[in-house]
Amino acid sequence: MAVADANYQFLYFNVGAPGSEGDASVFRDCDFGKRLVNEQLDLPIDTLLLGNMTPFFFVADDAFPLTKRIMKPFTPKSKEPLGKESLIFNYRYIDK
Repeated sequence: MAVADANYQFLYFNVGAPGSEGDASVFRDCDFGKRLVNEQLDLPIDTLLLGNMTPFFFVADDAFPLTKRIMKPFTPKSKEPLGKESLIFNYRYIDK
């Protein structure tokens, strides 16, 4: 489990889980995951963005839970295709 900032510098890493353990389990069990979910990290306060109060968040892949502090791509439900807006979001999300 690792967390990096926008400059690709590591802020946190944890190598205490077996390689066979899934990302969601590692996140759930590590100190960073617990503190993030419980709002116990020293993160900047929400800021006004385009007229809305917006929290600072981490960009993660689909293995992580969607929370106030974790942004992840849209995934299709069963066999339904994603809509245009979701596809555009995912394209920009993955492109960055």
